[in-house]
Amino acid sequence: MKKSEGILRKNRMREIERTNQKKDFKKKYKSDTPMEKTAVPYIIMLLCATMDGAVFYSLFSLLSFDSPFILMVELAAFLFAFDVVPIYMGLQI
Repeated sequence: MKKSEGILRKNRMREIERTNQKKDFKKKYKSDTPMEKTAVPYIIMLLCATMDGAVFYSLFSLLSFDSPFILMVELAAFLFAFDVVPIYMGLQI
């Protein structure tokens, strides 16, 4: 018969801790909805950036008759202004 450890144990640093502390933390900080998981906001951000990029590309391809390099610079500038800056401000404010 296996001897149970009990509720408390000492770790390597000789501190007393609970035996099932990691399991309790995982249960306590588990995300309630799928939208709170770590990958979902990044997927939504990429989807929005792709849609914005398609709209900006179609807009600037109609307005701009310059080289494709200028079109890509305009596209990158607008993606930065309308996707990256608001996300940064939303995280910092």
